[in-house]
Amino acid sequence: MNGRPSTQAGKKVGGALYIHTSALKEADETHLRAVEEGCKIACLSVSDFNVVKLQKDKVSLLLYEEFSEVAFPALLESHSVDLPTQRVISKSYRNSKNPPILHRKELLLRPDDKQRVGFLAVTKELEGRGLFHDSRMIGHRRQWEERLEKAGVTVQGAEVIFENGSEKQVAKSTIVHRHRTAISRQGLSAPLQALVRNGLLIEDASVFDFGCGQGDDLATLRSAGINASGWDPHFFPDAELKQADIVNLGFVLNVIESAEERVEAVRKAFSLVNQLLTVAVMLPTQGRTESLRPHNDGYLTSRGTFQKYFAQSEIKSFLENTLEQEAIALAPGVFVVFRDKILEQGFLSNRHRRARDISQLLTLLEGRTGSSGDRDSLLIDEHSDLLKQLWGDVLQLGRLPDPEELDAELFDNIQKRLGSIRTAVRLAQTAFGSDALKEARAARIDDLRVYFALNLFSQRKQYSSLPRDIQRDVKAFFGSYTNAVSAGKELLFSVGDPSNIQEACKLAADQGIGHLESDRSLQFDARLNDRLPALLRVYIGCGEVLHGDASESDIVKIHIHSGKISLLQFEGYRELPIPRLRERVKIRLRDQDIDFYEYGGEYPSPPLYLKSRFMASDQTGYKKQKKFDDQLSELGELDFSGYGPTIEELQRVLLRTKKKISGFSILDGNVRSSPIIGQIGL
Repeated sequence: MNGRPSTQAGKKVGGALYIHTSALKEADETHLRAVEEGCKIACLSVSDFNVVKLQKDKVSLLLYEEFSEVAFPALLESHSVDLPTQRVISKSYRNSKNPPILHRKELLLRPDDKQRVGFLAVTKELEGRGLFHDSRMIGHRRQWEERLEKAGVTVQGAEVIFENGSEKQVAKSTIVHRHRTAISRQGLSAPLQALVRNGLLIEDASVFDFGCGQGDDLATLRSAGINASGWDPHFFPDAELKQADIVNLGFVLNVIESAEERVEAVRKAFSLVNQLLTVAVMLPTQGRTESLRPHNDGYLTSRGTFQKYFAQSEIKSFLENTLEQEAIALAPGVFVVFRDKILEQGFLSNRHRRARDISQLLTLLEGRTGSSGDRDSLLIDEHSDLLKQLWGDVLQLGRLPDPEELDAELFDNIQKRLGSIRTAVRLAQTAFGSDALKEARAARIDDLRVYFALNLFSQRKQYSSLPRDIQRDVKAFFGSYTNAVSAGKELLFSVGDPSNIQEACKLAADQGIGHLESDRSLQFDARLNDRLPALLRVYIGCGEVLHGDASESDIVKIHIHSGKISLLQFEGYRELPIPRLRERVKIRLRDQDIDFYEYGGEYPSPPLYLKSRFMASDQTGYKKQKKFDDQLSELGELDFSGYGPTIEELQRVLLRTKKKISGFSILDGNVRSSPIIGQIGL
């Protein structure tokens, strides 16, 4: 296996290159062929591993713990494939007390991956403390944890906690789920996490934190190389108020008891904005008010401080009335207001643009023939890597690219070697086939119909100018802006008919997306949102206008006839075979309001059975979940209708059948008690 990777993603260790599977589409064809061959030899699918180790004539398919959930993921399984001999060596580290672990995981991701900023912040902090010296000694968990302990550093899941005397500083190696954000303000706070998650906070942006407190966010941003400054009336009253690309007003409005001062604070913060303002407030579900004394429109705490809790619709209306700009929900209690309208349109367009894995579409066709016969074949063979890179861009766009949309080096090479983009695209279409381009075109048209439909739903004023890429899309796919708006309007109006919703839900289920419960609802893994038919993406997008990103939940439930959407979050959704419900958000589209419900206290936390029903067959973890679900169903004594059996009923059946749950397997075992404790989040 020869050749040098053309991707910037990848961590080089000795003569090996480690790449996360999400970045493989940027690898060169030689490496992709090696991965495909390795999968075939080892009888694995892409859902069985998440990291690839590439060496000469050898490829290792590695399964690590989830990058977003664990600061330093441990190796779970390894499948090393010697390509010339087709010999496979497989090892499992699942029961190892000292497995290999992964450092500097940001290097394995694409340069534009939204998670890199958080991961890099942790790496730089550890480097600054000298914890990566003599790296040969810290490749396994026990040795690494011993070094961290000596340095006063502890790891809790995705959090890395640095002790400075009596102070503690927490760095997040990933975006934290919003239920944790309300508990702790250490590390990146909720509004900044939301910006990173949505690709709005990038390394070359400047940030001003208006009401920065003791500066926790500033420290984390600066450690990631971001130009960040701030002001606070108590801790940094003399700091200069600066213009910045991004201004953060996080959890400030809650503690201002004067309504007039809140207006003044929002307007002052927005006056400093070059691109966007992000605002976060506390919601009623994030605090208990029973023991608090009412004061003005909020409460006085036992410490004598003021706290106001905003309803989601209340803070949206307040921001829009104060600034006369649209406030766009990113998450419950978190909003963004754009000054830069070109940036706003790009964000809204990308928010509803489906992510497409095109790696399987970049394989040269066998027996291809072009209009010029052998001459085309010779050109294709000679410039296959160049054509592959161009074809990847074409499939992402769904149309002929403009020179501005291509990498400068790629464009120059096309001009020198092939003469023009049109010639290169013709050759690429011959090499890779035209069906993929037809699919890409249809997908991009759907994305734009969703975008224009949701613009109409939000009653956005017609923009005076469009981003260049959307201008090109409109011209290529609709002919005119008027036609594009009409297509969006037609799609939006069709959402109002429950029979259309029902038909689209049936279509989604037929395509393997989610579980259709009679004619009442469709439930699906939230990560499948962008695979839905355009009609359902608009339906959910209408809910996101009120709530924020639905994909931050675990399961989405579309209520077909009642105009509602439920967003469900579970404890251990990805890690456990039977996770338990933690939070439910009901979005009432007809009333334009939201209800929040928490489970595990006043309300029992029901289990989620047969989770594979809600997943797609190509999702990571589907195979082991489906195997577990089949074993559970084969017990034959459990009724899974509605919420299914209680945990106690499940435990009685397991005891009676002498079975026990171990990870994602149901095993024979003469167990007298607790056959499932610790296996499903109890």
